Amino acid sequence: MAFEALITITRNATTLLIAHGDTVRLSGPNGVASGLVFLRVDPDVGPANTSYLHIRSGDSWIFADGATQLQRFSPRLIQTPVLAITRLDTV
Repeated sequence: MAFEALITITRNATTLLIAHGDTVRLSGPNGVASGLVFLRVDPDVGPANTSYLHIRSGDSWIFADGATQLQRFSPRLIQTPVLAITRLDTV
């Protein structure tokens, strides 16, 4: 079943390359889920050096729940720890 989630990652020169429309992969103890970056937010307030990615995925939430790594493969590999993940499509 598809899901949407808000992913919190560290903002740095490398992760700034992850943009709207990029395909990313979340991996962790439950497996792997692929998704599309629907929206990227780099706020001026709140925790320093933090970015938020709104991800939409056609995969099942069970694979993303508890994800520890986010990867973007194209045009070059970017890998960063997931600081937090919040499912957005629950009622």
